[in-house]
Amino acid sequence: MARARYEVRVNGMLSERMRSAFGTLDVASVPAQTIVFGELAGVSELSDLLALCGAMGLEVVSLRRLPCQPDSDPGATAVNGAGVRGGPGSSAGSAGDPDGRIDPVEEV
Repeated sequence: MARARYEVRVNGMLSERMRSAFGTLDVASVPAQTIVFGELAGVSELSDLLALCGAMGLEVVSLRRLPCQPDSDPGATAVNGAGVRGGPGSSAGSAGDPDGRIDPVEEV
């Protein structure tokens, strides 16, 4: 499987220690949930990510494959059409979404 970008949403807000467990993936907080997103090398890495969430006792509420990230702005990530700056401590929102809202996605 080729590299692909994924978004995993979990219920609750994560501590800095829990956020750091996701390594190079980006983590963003939205009201009542946390989004973990980034590029994974294949099904094995996706399985590992879901297993990590389970081992940490996190309730995964959605998983989806994201469109490719545009090369023009490497710091922006497409999450439900809203630009989200990645990295621990970041918050949702962009110029196109000044309220910091991200549209809901289908629950699993």
